[in-house]
Amino acid sequence: MNVRLMAGVAVAVVTSIMLAPYIARRLRIVRPAAYLAALTVMMIVAVTILERAEGLPGFDVGTALTWWTTLRQSPLEVARTEAAWWLNLALFVPAGVVWAAVTRRPFAVAVALSGFSIGIETVQGLTGLGAADLTDVVANSLGGVIGVTVVALALGASPHLVPSFIRVEAGADEQRFDPKWILGSFVATVLAIGAGFGGVEGALAARQRTLREEVEATYEGMTVGDINAILEQDTIGLNPFLVLEAGSPDSYRFYGDDRPVEVRYPIDLLGRYRCVFVTLSDAPPVFANASGKECTEDRYPE
Repeated sequence: MNVRLMAGVAVAVVTSIMLAPYIARRLRIVRPAAYLAALTVMMIVAVTILERAEGLPGFDVGTALTWWTTLRQSPLEVARTEAAWWLNLALFVPAGVVWAAVTRRPFAVAVALSGFSIGIETVQGLTGLGAADLTDVVANSLGGVIGVTVVALALGASPHLVPSFIRVEAGADEQRFDPKWILGSFVATVLAIGAGFGGVEGALAARQRTLREEVEATYEGMTVGDINAILEQDTIGLNPFLVLEAGSPDSYRFYGDDRPVEVRYPIDLLGRYRCVFVTLSDAPPVFANASGKECTEDRYPE
């Protein structure tokens, strides 16, 4: 379990509960809607900033001021090869939907979310809590645009389609402290997060199956002599042969001579790790799935 992510989620939930009354008063909306609006923003902070916190953050003004001047890769190429890009996109869709619904100002929300993304990347560049990347801004902004577009189309189809029940009628007393909605909001959040983690685990399992199939097909019939010949050409273990479509190896244990060689292929999603091992010897290759620490501990050629 990613403890930092869970701590970040807890901070997001508590902060959203505290902000909900203020947002409800400012926008004249019911508290559950205000809580949901706050939570969509705080969950972004939890995933992009709080989840990365490990010890004291750094302070790099140079990176904070210049990260936006370099495009690491074409956004289309990143979208094609990196699942994290799609997660960055999906992360901003709920905020676009909820804030456009409660404010009924889709364009302003889209601009605000793009600015919010730029602010997050700048903080990451300044503190080292994550890697500031212009392609992330593209993904975040596109996610926000998708969210607000859904609401804009709904408003265009029917101005009353966006629920009027989120609004508070003039003179209504909706700002009283009511433990019921806090408890209900907390339970709903826990259930939603549980469903989200279930989805992450399902996606990881599917990726691990795909990776395992490709690893087995690639290494079928190979022996320790074959892999030794490949690894001797590239001592850091990144020989093009080892890089598969479903994943790349991050380490191997190379014992030399005719002793076994073990190669690890890791995958991760939102701080959850899975991997596939292949061990080659004079016998047929042995394949194994693993998760957690086995997929993250440092491993160096021996």
